[in-house]
Amino acid sequence: MMLQVEFTKAGRGRHGRSGSNLALRRGDPWLFWWTIAIFLLIALTTFSWFISLYIFRHPEKPRNYRLLARFHKLEPLVKFNERSVPQGKFHTSKEIYARFFNFSEHELTAQNELFKRHYIRNYADEQPVYIKGDFRIYKVSELTPERPFMSGLVVRAKSVDLPNVSIEYIFPTESLPRRKPQYGDPLVLTSNDSFASVLHVSRLPEESLCFSVVPLTYHSYRPAGGKEAIALSPPERLNLEASWPLTNDTPMAEAEAPVEMAGPVSE
Repeated sequence: MMLQVEFTKAGRGRHGRSGSNLALRRGDPWLFWWTIAIFLLIALTTFSWFISLYIFRHPEKPRNYRLLARFHKLEPLVKFNERSVPQGKFHTSKEIYARFFNFSEHELTAQNELFKRHYIRNYADEQPVYIKGDFRIYKVSELTPERPFMSGLVVRAKSVDLPNVSIEYIFPTESLPRRKPQYGDPLVLTSNDSFASVLHVSRLPEESLCFSVVPLTYHSYRPAGGKEAIALSPPERLNLEASWPLTNDTPMAEAEAPVEMAGPVSE
């Protein structure tokens, strides 16, 4: 009788353990898939975080800029005054030519992206690169939505001191003046009120460089002989998918005798 009881208990114990192992085996697939799902969610969250960080750190990329603009995550471009304008070094035509002439195409592309990034961020993390000197206008063009700056004027001017250097001076404005800058007008950029910040460097034939610049103080300009000033203001949006430079290097035909162009008019 004793042996039979022990045998029965042993049998029940083995049966109980077998049922428990069966339950664990049935639960294993669910545990596996839940673990996979959790890891996928963690990976997706990490990926989303890195993507968001990349978008905010690189607003100069056209796709990133569109996303930030769509969700109203872009800070408005600031119209600085002489006291608040970012401090930066002013370069003459010879100095800025020497600084960027030996850049490779890859280095120039990377530098141009940095120029635009700092401009979009209102130079919160980096100082601008300014240009000063005497220039002579040889091309005037109206801005359109197909350009990086979608409204206003842009003039192409050649350095008086170094013909290998030309600039595109951008006049962002919503209302075009009746009297525009003319072929042959002088354009004088100083360190006191111009604050012409470089946004793009283009390599031209015959070892020449063109610098696209915009005045960070957005002072009004009044061409000599014209009663209406060009009232400048920061653009609300940029078209970063457009190509640079904004104009080609072909001079416009001289329509009339050159007239003097006044300097900036402080508002």
